[in-house]
Amino acid sequence: MTPCLTKDGGVEQLGGAEPQWDGEVGRRRHWWRRERQAWWLCGLELGHRPPEPPRHEEVFSNGLNIPDIINEHLGAEPTLPYLSPDLRGAKLLVGANFASASVGILNDTGIQFVSATD
Repeated sequence: MTPCLTKDGGVEQLGGAEPQWDGEVGRRRHWWRRERQAWWLCGLELGHRPPEPPRHEEVFSNGLNIPDIINEHLGAEPTLPYLSPDLRGAKLLVGANFASASVGILNDTGIQFVSATD
């Protein structure tokens, strides 16, 4: 994983050599129901944010994951998911997070969503 730091020390981009790196940050909460359905127990609850309601969707993470932890340790302000209604004004200048589960460079990544997008 290679962090790209901004002049003020914030993380601009995180990524790696893996063809699919799960950096879900809560973007799925703003999708239609079919696209946001996750698999049972696919995420971790790290305890730094209020726990999610107990249900079997939106569980890839509680929104706090490796990029957020690195950002926190660097003292940078966290970025919001790009579909978040709170992402406007000064918060937009911090940046938008486009990370999501099931994104990758392989053709079969996210294949379960093909019928929802065609």
